[in-house]
Amino acid sequence: MTAFPKLNRQKSRIDETHPRWSQLPPDIRALVGNGCGSKGGWLRPPNFMFEASCDQHDFYYLRGATEGDRIAADDAFLRAMLRDAALTGWWVRWLNRRIARTYAWAVSKYGKSHFSYREFPMTWDDLNAHVFVQRKLTAYRENRDA
Repeated sequence: MTAFPKLNRQKSRIDETHPRWSQLPPDIRALVGNGCGSKGGWLRPPNFMFEASCDQHDFYYLRGATEGDRIAADDAFLRAMLRDAALTGWWVRWLNRRIARTYAWAVSKYGKSHFSYREFPMTWDDLNAHVFVQRKLTAYRENRDA
């Protein structure tokens, strides 16, 4: 039987110099998040009611930093999905909690290679540079394919 992840309650080193998901405008959120599953990956699990939680987790992995920050991101992901599951009807709540824990287990087991390991979390300047490059790549691909 697979052991599901427990809440770790890791402290994050994020302060006002680091962007938070809630501060991002919608167009940048669309560039950063891709719902559940890895970006460009072959496995696309259903989003169910967890799409916003998955997008926020994508952002945390992009923002990156140390292993402790990755564990804090995974912990926040599980907590967010459990909150989402708690909002569903009582007859499916158990199943939705199980799905949330399964998603969190899969991310903790297979998602480490997608985390942006660096000394410090991404700052606003880093994020703006990333968004600039992503928009340029998108424009290049659109022009190439036209």
